[in-house]
Amino acid sequence: MKVYFTCIGVLLSYNLSLPKMLSTLGVEVYIDAEVNLTKYFLFREKLLRRFKPKLCFLSMFSKFLSTNSLAKRLKNFDILHVNAISDYTKKVLRLGSGAKILVLHTAPLPEELYSEIGDYVDVFVAPSNFTLKCEKLKMRKYTNKPMVVIHHGIDTSFFNTSISVEEARKKLGLPANRKVVLWNDRISPEKDLKTFLKAIPLIAREVPDTLFYIKGRALVRNYYNQIKKDLRDITKRYKVKVHIGWIPQEKLPLLYRAADVFVRTSLHENFGLGYIEAMACGVPVVASDIETAKEVVNDVGLLYKSKDPYDLAEKVVQVLTDKDLKEKLTLRGIRRVKEHFTSDIMAKQYLQLYISLIGCK
Repeated sequence: MKVYFTCIGVLLSYNLSLPKMLSTLGVEVYIDAEVNLTKYFLFREKLLRRFKPKLCFLSMFSKFLSTNSLAKRLKNFDILHVNAISDYTKKVLRLGSGAKILVLHTAPLPEELYSEIGDYVDVFVAPSNFTLKCEKLKMRKYTNKPMVVIHHGIDTSFFNTSISVEEARKKLGLPANRKVVLWNDRISPEKDLKTFLKAIPLIAREVPDTLFYIKGRALVRNYYNQIKKDLRDITKRYKVKVHIGWIPQEKLPLLYRAADVFVRTSLHENFGLGYIEAMACGVPVVASDIETAKEVVNDVGLLYKSKDPYDLAEKVVQVLTDKDLKEKLTLRGIRRVKEHFTSDIMAKQYLQLYISLIGCK
């Protein structure tokens, strides 16, 4: 089985773990990175050495192929697994002759988009039941194609507790004698960093030895400009480390392992890989009570009232000061990831979907 897999720029972990695991299941995966994923291609040679020939990389300049050249390339694939909508991937969906899957990472999608591409997609995949519920209402006006849920999964040989907290902090240059609260997400309006900034003084008052680590892996410039002053002010008054930009993928587990608590303040998530990355690394999660957090984190973390910095602070302080609670959440989180959200589980579900689609062709 040959699968044409288009990358999505904002989900590096997904781009790496799913093709890797599919290749171990006997699938020939051909990765096409339409965008310039520099960090992603740092792993190229390592992955090729380990999984060749079942895992291959196509040029990230595929979008410049002529229509005839692209059609010729696409006819060799049984499955076209598309992860983002762009002018290029719309062309892929139109020209490809294999079974076509569109994963709704970037939902909500405009209604008219379903009208435009509905006839070319065989199955829509939602990464959560929340996404399926929201998108199905729109898409059924334009297409009767099925939509299924396949949750994201992570590579637990990469995200785990094998590195000690002390070693992780030493490698990252973080103090060993402080509590560490980690916020790691895009800096954009729907991620609601403002609520976390408002909660910092409240947490610091109760647990003065806390270090707050804000890791903004990407940002929306206008929003970042709005909160820059707040960030500057908070770093002057409290122990706050701010890191804007990407870090090498191999350092991401260190970031989680160094933390005592992982905070997610999102107002909207289609899934939220950060939840399960932190949980797999043994870090308790405190998240806003949005539907996706309830679905993914469930009862293995603490959920606070969305946009409420006082409730957020209270939940974080609970974890920082209650050793038994922290240990209970840690063990429950690790178990939940292993039972529901591994890349192995995700890949097997996609493989079953591939097989069912090929059987229908």
